[in-house]
Amino acid sequence: MSSSETAHKLQLLLLKHPKRAAMARKLAAMSSTPVKVQINNDTKMVAGNQTLLTAAHKDFKVKVPYNCQAGICGACHAKINGEIVKLCYTPVYDGARIVTLDFEMMMWRQGTADE
Repeated sequence: MSSSETAHKLQLLLLKHPKRAAMARKLAAMSSTPVKVQINNDTKMVAGNQTLLTAAHKDFKVKVPYNCQAGICGACHAKINGEIVKLCYTPVYDGARIVTLDFEMMMWRQGTADE
């Protein structure tokens, strides 16, 4: 195992639980009032007290990796307004427009195949 893999595993071990607890506290303080979220051209009303990753899995059935759930590993990256964010550590908000990276790659492949 390389030193970077060891450091990454140690970071996950030490930070995973405190970061998950902090996000749980943040979500508990939020209202469960439904908000409008768009993921990959599909728009739905979802509960307001969850992360974008949870909404993607539960409400949109999008296959985004569900790994550390603490914003550490980076497996759940997606684009919001052109900026790459971690879905597992971003609460849902009204008007969120998310493009998952696998969807973006599929659209790119389709665009290049059509030429």
